[in-house]
Amino acid sequence: MKIKSRNKVKKKEIVEFYNNFVDELARENYPEAQYSITRLKLLDAELSKIENNNILDVGGGAGLLVPVLYKNTKTLTETDLSPRLVKKAKERYRNLKSIKFMTADGENLKFRDKSFDVVVCSEAIEHMLKPEKALKELCRLSKKAILITTPNVFNQRSLLVRFVKLFHKTNQHSGQIYDQKVELSKIRKTLEENKFKITKVKGLYYPFTPKIICNFLEKINIAPSYASCLYIKAEAVK
Repeated sequence: MKIKSRNKVKKKEIVEFYNNFVDELARENYPEAQYSITRLKLLDAELSKIENNNILDVGGGAGLLVPVLYKNTKTLTETDLSPRLVKKAKERYRNLKSIKFMTADGENLKFRDKSFDVVVCSEAIEHMLKPEKALKELCRLSKKAILITTPNVFNQRSLLVRFVKLFHKTNQHSGQIYDQKVELSKIRKTLEENKFKITKVKGLYYPFTPKIICNFLEKINIAPSYASCLYIKAEAVK
């Protein structure tokens, strides 16, 4: 499926697409094993440092993050725009207690202000028609921290990424009905305007990038130049 521009795609088309994308998103190794492992480990490490009673996952899909989020909080709320993805997540984790699954629009979430200690939005903001509005919602709902992962708008300029792509083919992010890269500067601006300050930016790398290179890049943390995706942690300004 060809990726559509913001002016052409409608929200109901996005819902329909992801309703029909359930089996792919529900694969245990989606999007691809190495990237998923890195992302989950990073979120686990960060959440273990944040004292919290509840977490909201916005755009949680089929529940890839549930095992990590659930172990690091007392109450977890999983949301997604797609009713079928929410149903799949609920089926996968039906034996877990203190977890809620809800169909919800990340740009217009029906929760009271400051309802959650931590809000997570991983690989979802780039699929929303109005990412700025979604970011404002994350800020409105979070008391303490916001954790985001999203594709890095600068990564295609990286010589290293271009070199690696010569030897490895990937279908990651292909076939999405709507996919945009949200610039870090715009994320920072929106967060700051809503009383949140970015306290950490870290690089996440393509699943086909050799592990030795990933380890080196993660150690020196030159995310804006070489990362395929960004991990962003923002904390409430007191």
